[in-house]
Amino acid sequence: MRLWSCLGVFVLGSTGVEAQSLSIEHQPVACAAVDKFPRLEARLSPATSVATARVVFQGQTAEWYSVAMRAEGASYAGVLPKPKKDLKSFRYYIEVTDKAMGTNRTEEFTTSVVDSAGACKGRLMAGALGSASVILQGPAGVVALPAGFASTGVVAAGSAAGSTAGASGAAAAGGGGLSTGAVVGIAAGVAAAGAGVAVAAKGGEDENPENAGTSYSGPVSAQYTVTQIAVGNVTNTCAYVRSLTGTMKVTLRQGSGSPGDAQLDLTEDAISSSGTGCTAMGPGCCGPNTFTCVLNGASGSLSCGEQRTTTANSQTNVRSFNFSGSLSGSVVSGVVTYSNTGSGTSNGSNVTHSGSANMPATLR
Repeated sequence: MRLWSCLGVFVLGSTGVEAQSLSIEHQPVACAAVDKFPRLEARLSPATSVATARVVFQGQTAEWYSVAMRAEGASYAGVLPKPKKDLKSFRYYIEVTDKAMGTNRTEEFTTSVVDSAGACKGRLMAGALGSASVILQGPAGVVALPAGFASTGVVAAGSAAGSTAGASGAAAAGGGGLSTGAVVGIAAGVAAAGAGVAVAAKGGEDENPENAGTSYSGPVSAQYTVTQIAVGNVTNTCAYVRSLTGTMKVTLRQGSGSPGDAQLDLTEDAISSSGTGCTAMGPGCCGPNTFTCVLNGASGSLSCGEQRTTTANSQTNVRSFNFSGSLSGSVVSGVVTYSNTGSGTSNGSNVTHSGSANMPATLR
């Protein structure tokens, strides 16, 4: 089932000038896992009109903070810091600014922080990432980290006021509105884009290699089978054959806290199904996904991974991505491992599914 088939559409009042041409499709997230990075998604259309998008959120205190959302396939996604155990809930909304400086936003939603998917009682869980790099923006004159969230994985935090670079993640002031500094910053960014301003870099390196690093990329592909077993009055087994195609990218940096980052842009498509009472596509299928992680180790032994968990209609689905490889000369060689697993109940049966694939990667 494709994600967007069940999403509600929220196009509500905005701060500033309303962007009549932009719509926001987002299914409110009821729960987020403690000590995991919540990942929130939305579809913004038309995508060509989007200048910036952000998730604006509030922890245990009155201040609003924000993280930028970035395009991932047909959707936009933003990752929040890890909620700690003492944080019972947080509030958030999604705001988008178009290239004409109009803004639109959803209403505010309240998300409970829970120990497990079962505690969410079948409601929608936020994606749960084990590792992430979060660039956080907060209002001027307050602490850099919102109360109730952990500092782990927050690689940059700062004030939104007067910051062009951080305008897309500018924190809300007075209930979440765009500050003057944020508006000026976004306007500068939009003007630069319209003027064709770009940073040229050979091999992924700009004048500050510590920030830009060197990028290596290459295609990955595989075919694999997801096996689903439903145990009830009778036991039914379904086999779903699927294809995986995508691009793996590794960016290596010098002089930073980690050797770099990895990103996998992967599309999963259904090929065939077999078995009794099986659907055409099966669980956890299909469409584009983007996975990111912060690399561990040295250039001769690189590794990282991300796990993404979603829960809907008493079904939990877990997609996992892992990369291991090494740099030799100007080539990064390694293996990408992707798995799709899950469990739940359906029509009185206990249902589980699992499948995985290893994809060799040669990145140049």
